[in-house]
Amino acid sequence: MIRRFLQVTPGLYRGSAPSPQDVLDLKDNYGVKKIVSLDEASGNRIDRSCKILNIKHIMLPIDGTKKSLLNFLRNNFKELLIDGGPTFVHCKYGKDRTGLAVALFKCKYMGISPQD
Repeated sequence: MIRRFLQVTPGLYRGSAPSPQDVLDLKDNYGVKKIVSLDEASGNRIDRSCKILNIKHIMLPIDGTKKSLLNFLRNNFKELLIDGGPTFVHCKYGKDRTGLAVALFKCKYMGISPQD
C-alpha cells in the first residue's frame, strides 16, 4: 500500500515507496508510464517490476549529501515529472524528498508561491 498517495496534477502522482505489486496497480489503475525513485533502496526493489511492465524507471537518489541534492536540482522538473508520463514520484516515506520535488515543480510550473 502506498502511503501519502496523492495526485499532484493530472498525470503526476506522489507517495511512499511502492511494492512490486503497487507498481502493477499504478500502471493498471493510473496509467503510470514513468516512476522517479528518489530513494535508492526502494528504487532497487521495484526496478525489475518496472522493466517487466515496460515502465520507465529513473533512479535519482537524494541521500543527504550535497552532491546528490545538486545532481537532483540540475534536472528540468517538467521533463522529469511530466513529459512521458503519467508519472509517479516517490522516496521511502513519500514526504521529505518527494515533498521537495513536488514543491519545486509546483512553484516553477504551476505558479504556486513558495509561501503557499
